Amino acid sequence: MRKLSRWTLAALGALCLSGSGALPLAAADPAARETALHNVADDGCLYSSDGYGVALTQCDSSSPSQNWSREYLSDAELLRVNGTNNCLGQVNGPDVRLSPCDSHDRTQQWRVEPADSGNLIRHPATDSCLGNLGQERVQLFRCDPSNPAQQWTLN
Repeated sequence: MRKLSRWTLAALGALCLSGSGALPLAAADPAARETALHNVADDGCLYSSDGYGVALTQCDSSSPSQNWSREYLSDAELLRVNGTNNCLGQVNGPDVRLSPCDSHDRTQQWRVEPADSGNLIRHPATDSCLGNLGQERVQLFRCDPSNPAQQWTLN
């Protein structure tokens, strides 16, 4: 039998107290890693601008809003703003934003794949990739592994 972390036990306890029959949020994965998501073309890092919006800004490793946890699922992963329950997801066509993490929500599932000068952050549900639209804006595009605007380094 797998040993449960304190966080998992706390989440299960809160679930029992709430009376809900479903567990919509992703349980903490012991293999989850904290990382910055650095865009190769812009030389900026993805951050949470207001708790829901995401944009690029100058990288600052001490900024909590630029630290992301990669939480692995069976065939994808969640990208969570570290220390929160907010995960990156697709909304309204090519737009992305943060919303409460839900490991069953396909709009929040991602795959990190090798590309020319970094990694693609692929959104399997739409078969599109996260990229820099210009200035600070990010959205989903048709995947192009040779496009620096869609390439990310994960530090």
